[in-house]
Order: sequence, then structure tokens, then C-alpha cells
Amino acid sequence: MALLPHGSPARAGTNAALVWTLSSKALDELLSLGDDDKCQRLQHRFGWRLGRFTRIGECSHYPLTLKTVDEAVRPGVVLVGNAAHTLHPVAGQGFNLALRG
Repeated sequence: MALLPHGSPARAGTNAALVWTLSSKALDELLSLGDDDKCQRLQHRFGWRLGRFTRIGECSHYPLTLKTVDEAVRPGVVLVGNAAHTLHPVAGQGFNLALRG
């Protein structure tokens, strides 16, 4: 689970993107809940480190699968980061993995 700052600097601390890794069964159960119940589940799981959660916006989900290119290096071309493999859209790790690669 990760909460990443999201939105304008003027509203810093009030909006965040949530990355919550769940099994398929737990995901289906969570998505079937109303906003208040989702907030309660999030509060229970994340705790009070950022205060009280009051609203959850639109939920999207992405299956966690590894996808890589078959050939990352050719003469004159090197694919790194998101060009070489896929990541969760709000993971924010493309640049870090490109440097590591």
C-alpha cells in the first residue's frame, strides 16, 4: 500500500493517489462497497498517519503482471524504464528502474 501526493501544491496533503495491492477476491469485495465503507477499510489498513480519510474518488484497477520487451538492446538503441517494461501507472518507479537498468 502506498499513498502518493497528488494534485496542485496549494492542496498538498489533501489529495493522494492510492496504490493498494489486493487479491482478486479482496478487490471485488472492496469495489462492491460504498464510499464510506471504502474509507473505513482504508483507515483500518493504513492507520491515522495522515489523519482521517473522508472521501475516495473514482477507483481503477490494473492487474499486476510483468511485461518486458524481447530485445532491449540493438546497435544504436537501448530501451530503458517504461520503454522496456510496464509498471503500475502511479508507481512512479519508471525513472528509478531505468537508472538501475
